[in-house]
Amino acid sequence: MLLGKRLFPYPALNSDKVLSQYAKSEFNVVYDPIQEEDDYVFKGARYILTNSYLQSLIDAGRAKCVLFVECSSTRFRKIFELRLDPHEIKIPMTKLNDKITVSGYIFANEDIIPFSPNYLDPAYGEFDKFTVEANDVLAIDEFNRIKISYKVEDDNLMASIFTIIGDPAITDSSVRVEVTKTKIRISLPKTAYASYDSIKGVDEYKWIPFAIMLVPALTMAFEKTKEGTEEKPLDDIAFDFDWFTSVQMRYKKIMNRDMTEEDYYQTSSFELAQQLLDMPSTKAIDDSFLLISHGNQE
Repeated sequence: MLLGKRLFPYPALNSDKVLSQYAKSEFNVVYDPIQEEDDYVFKGARYILTNSYLQSLIDAGRAKCVLFVECSSTRFRKIFELRLDPHEIKIPMTKLNDKITVSGYIFANEDIIPFSPNYLDPAYGEFDKFTVEANDVLAIDEFNRIKISYKVEDDNLMASIFTIIGDPAITDSSVRVEVTKTKIRISLPKTAYASYDSIKGVDEYKWIPFAIMLVPALTMAFEKTKEGTEEKPLDDIAFDFDWFTSVQMRYKKIMNRDMTEEDYYQTSSFELAQQLLDMPSTKAIDDSFLLISHGNQE
């Protein structure tokens, strides 16, 4: 239902001041999201509204404030009424998965003629009478995106974000990387995968495939998230790519602080990939030297 930057033939109050058509007045929905064993709970759910005209419409039953919850992966979509006083909204966990979008709206319960709100943007001049039809949106606070039931492995970045498979369709000995929503998929020719599978659990060899495959693949993934002319907020990247949450957790563990947009965009993707994977490139060189030296001695 997200309205984005849609314009209306009447003034709409928006929590985003850039989009709001009111000079003064605020509208926000507030809640404390808690994931319990059986339910996802919006504790203390309520709305905040500082426009007396819109509040009078709600008091008279001519308008209503609602919380709109949508989960695209389960196709769950439901509207919950909000009040000024805090209350609790529960949704069974069986109805939700992956990500949910939560927005707040005030909409008209009936036709309102004239619709004459106060504190309008001066651009309207003296014009203060509009026509609103039933179900028209009068105020907007969108949108909060929440992750549901996504588990990451803090100590094993490889298992959290990479999937390595043997692909019999690869006939040219190439390694292929696909950056998906959930994981970074690395596909190897069957013979190469068999070799990798035989050494992946051996500590003496582990840094070599890390350097050969994981660093380039993670570098490619970072570059994909940085595509475009504008720098995306890290929360938006994590929303689009589940594996990025593991990246953020790993960064915090090794740096003892949260990663910032400046950290992410000002550090080269190749250097950041090495840091997060514990500098496998130099370790792989050392391991290769020891293996070759040992082989020559024998």
